[in-house]
Amino acid sequence: MEHNGRALFENNHDLSDLVGWFSAFHPLKIPVLSGDYPHDKLEELKIRLINLPSKGINYQPLQNKLIQQGENSMSNSHAEPAIGFNFLGTNYSDEDHLGIKKINYDAKLTDSDQRFMLRDLMLTTYRDEKSFSLKVSYNCARFKKELIQRFTQAFLQQLKKIGSPLNCPLPLKDSANTFVTILKNTEYCSEKIFKRLNLWPYTTANINDEKVARSLEEYLNKPFEDPLDVLIKLFLLCQEVESRKVHEIFPSHLVRGLQESNILLNKGNCLKSQFAFWEVKELIVATDPLFSSNTVNKVMPLFPESYELCDSIPIFNYDRCLDLCTGSGVIGLYTSTFSQNVTCLDNNDRAIEFAKFNAHLNNIKNCSIISGDLLNTECGVAFDAFDLITANPPYLPSHDNEVGKNYYAGGQSGQKFVEIITQQINLKLKTQGQCFICHLLSVSKEDSLETVFRNLFSVNEKIRISVYGTHYAGSRIRTKNGETAKFCITKLFRT
Repeated sequence: MEHNGRALFENNHDLSDLVGWFSAFHPLKIPVLSGDYPHDKLEELKIRLINLPSKGINYQPLQNKLIQQGENSMSNSHAEPAIGFNFLGTNYSDEDHLGIKKINYDAKLTDSDQRFMLRDLMLTTYRDEKSFSLKVSYNCARFKKELIQRFTQAFLQQLKKIGSPLNCPLPLKDSANTFVTILKNTEYCSEKIFKRLNLWPYTTANINDEKVARSLEEYLNKPFEDPLDVLIKLFLLCQEVESRKVHEIFPSHLVRGLQESNILLNKGNCLKSQFAFWEVKELIVATDPLFSSNTVNKVMPLFPESYELCDSIPIFNYDRCLDLCTGSGVIGLYTSTFSQNVTCLDNNDRAIEFAKFNAHLNNIKNCSIISGDLLNTECGVAFDAFDLITANPPYLPSHDNEVGKNYYAGGQSGQKFVEIITQQINLKLKTQGQCFICHLLSVSKEDSLETVFRNLFSVNEKIRISVYGTHYAGSRIRTKNGETAKFCITKLFRT
């Protein structure tokens, strides 16, 4: 199967500087039973591929389909997946061979030309569960080594953006509502779930506590016969569950849809969810697993603070809302249920995809989810005044992680994002507007939390401050200088 990069171009793209395109090749063996006509098989496959969204060819669903039918011919195929670069330039005439010249996109190529350019530059990819490798073959008479090295580095940088680090759930097409309905009908809700896990109320739980770990271990060691237990194990704790138990809850077409949407993976006679699904305020929200080993662009699970922040926001028909550091989008999506328009902002490309998926999953239409860096003033949001601003930014003190590169590191003091937000509050909040921020604050016996917050961030006197020290059991953290920091939710009100 071949899919080339030219298919991505539309009429409004300028192709005058085009020097070539990539083609992805996936070997696919199609079993033909006795009596079948090969032509009919190919035609059937063609029709299925045409119906894929955006004319896309997603290799994983096809592979899952073969595995499901017991016909995983990929493992028996000697051909390997490859990425070819169709080079149309004439840089071999350059003295230094360090430039790729633009060519006439409409140039007619003979079959020999096609074969020649694939031999000149060929990229072959190898991937397993833990690693990705790239083999580059090139004609040294036409390309200098320095050019190939620069080319390969640029290619790998793009793969980091669009490859495995962006492993995200894909839209469920027409099955999203069915999936959510079945979860809710099975009482997949916060109270029921966390009571089963002996963690209710969840806002008092410290998920890093040994008691919580012991409680989860005890739960996983119990037999799972109840449908809710099956769903908790599969979609919250992301453990392997027997396929037959999943099929007892979901119809076969929905299970296939969850596989094609990159959510469920086949594990022999079991299924495993790549992502955790949480219920909050009657919404179903997908995140990375709670105990995931992934450290690249991880999308934050719903810790107790997520629930507390939702509980803190007064329900009102807000006109314009802004959710900063949106992550999975949970806070912004919740406020969209009682507001007119919501803008969600994050600099993590995976978070953007998760938030879009969660909006799709919950059929939310009044939420704009955009990529932007809060650390950069040119972050892509037209900062007119908002009625409501919410933020659950990275706030843990960290000397080892660059600010903004993960969901928890907030600089040496942990206050970098809070500082940026409070500095801009006069510009972004309407009169009578409110802002709710999750953060840490050093505890002082002499001063109130409100006084400490105002002095720390030099908040304008026109902004009223209310700081709530929460019940979250994980709220007290010892910083490196020996101070105790307390988890807080601060409300800023512009008079």
